Amino acid sequence: MWKAIEARYCAGDDLATLVEAYGVKRDAIIKRSQLDKWPTAKRIAKAQDQAVVTTEPASLIADVWKRRGEKSREEIFQGTSKALRRFFAMSPVPQSFQEAAAADKMLSKAIDPNGEKESKMNINLAMLVSDFEPRRVAPIDV
Repeated sequence: MWKAIEARYCAGDDLATLVEAYGVKRDAIIKRSQLDKWPTAKRIAKAQDQAVVTTEPASLIADVWKRRGEKSREEIFQGTSKALRRFFAMSPVPQSFQEAAAADKMLSKAIDPNGEKESKMNINLAMLVSDFEPRRVAPIDV
């Protein structure tokens, strides 16, 4: 019975629902969750914010998600860097400003996933396209 209560409590079910479903006192559930260190959402969030003993289940789960996030950001960074290199190698003059802005946005997101730094790609489009006639340019070695 306690494994079922633990699973539901960690999944986010409120105490009133569990008390009604299993006929166990509210304080008993709280005490059990604290003694067994159930990986509740609150405990996982706390583990992400501060260093908690690494043998605690919530801390272990937080570490797993942190590593996954770091790995994902690195893969995105590598992919967008390659895409930008290919983009500029194939077309020294961007085909559209949307293409260049999209690539810059992806790279900026990979470098700074929280978006704390603003992109420096605020270009006055009218200034760039006035009297502009595209011409073919030799590819640049990257």
